[in-house]
Formats: sequence, structure tokens, C-alpha cells
Amino acid sequence: DDGPRVGLRESVWSSSLGEYYIDLAFHTARAADPNAQLVINDYGLEAATAKSSARRRAMLDLLRRLRDRDVPVQALGFQAHLPGNEEIDKDEVSRFVSDVKDLGLDVLVTELDVIDDQLPADFKERDAISAKRVGALLGAILDVTRPTAVLTWGITDRYTWVPIWYKRSDGYANRPLPLDENYREKPMMRTIKQAVAGA
Repeated sequence: DDGPRVGLRESVWSSSLGEYYIDLAFHTARAADPNAQLVINDYGLEAATAKSSARRRAMLDLLRRLRDRDVPVQALGFQAHLPGNEEIDKDEVSRFVSDVKDLGLDVLVTELDVIDDQLPADFKERDAISAKRVGALLGAILDVTRPTAVLTWGITDRYTWVPIWYKRSDGYANRPLPLDENYREKPMMRTIKQAVAGA
């Protein structure tokens, strides 16, 4: 996040240990399970905004420092809570993924959903925009590499965290996930399937 510690959010960990808390977490995880894939995961890396661009640069710099210190990080996870009202910076995300791969790291998509509180009320229009955002992100990654995994943050609109923080002002239910509240497939699910099948 924005702040004085090279992009790191102020927390009890960073205040007490500086950036070293990340090293400690990865070395501790490796000692606990030598076979686990160790992933650093973050959000806000995808959009065509100055803030996302700064976050991509900060993450790449952090990954390089971790590799230089022999921290056993093996992959980067795109947390991917995609703001529906922001375009995906497809070219820059592809370049970023290429730089991550050059460090010898895998790439995953984790917690994927679309924050749709600013999108139109019409379900079909909203679902189409959400699917477009997901397709742009997956396409940007797949232009460089096949992600190790594509994981959504839930599967059905019936159960989602989104309205806790991003409730729609028009009273309509949020639709952030691949299946609707009745577990019916939405365009987002078809987009994910097509992307993964074509990779």
C-alpha cells in the first residue's frame, strides 16, 4: 500500500520487524512443510491506473529483494478482486508477468471475483462487463504463461464478501462470482473455462 515502507502496509509486523517479517514467514513455512508451494499474494496489481502501476513496480522490487536474500518464495498470486469499473492494463500486466517469470517464479490467480457496485444495474450488461474484466486479466497472464491455478473467492453470488464492503446503492444484489445465487453458470464461468481450456 501507499506509505513510507517501500509499498508495505503499516502493521504490527512491519513496525516491529521491517520487511524482514516476510522473510521470516517464508522460512518458517518452508521449515514447517518442505513440499508446500510458497506464494506471495497481493491485490490491486491489474488495473490501468497509476496506483496499480505503482503496486506492480513495488511488488517486482520486493520480489527481487526476496530472491537476492534467498527467501524461498516460489510464486506470485494475483489476489484479483477486480474493480468492475476499471479496465485491466493488459499490456502492462503481461510485461509484469514476464518479469515475474524471469525471476523463476510461478504465477497464480487467487481470490478472483469482480467488485460490481459501480457497474450497471442490468444483470446481463453487468455480467458481460465482469466476464470481460476476467477475460482481460487471464488473457494478459496467458499471453506469457499458464497460471499454476485459477481460484475464485467463492463460487456463487449467494455467498460472497463483496456486499459487506461494496454494497450496491441501487438495492440490487452484487454478482461478483462465476455462478449466480441459484448456482447457474454466468458469462464469467464460461470465460474462465475458455481461458483455461485454451491455455
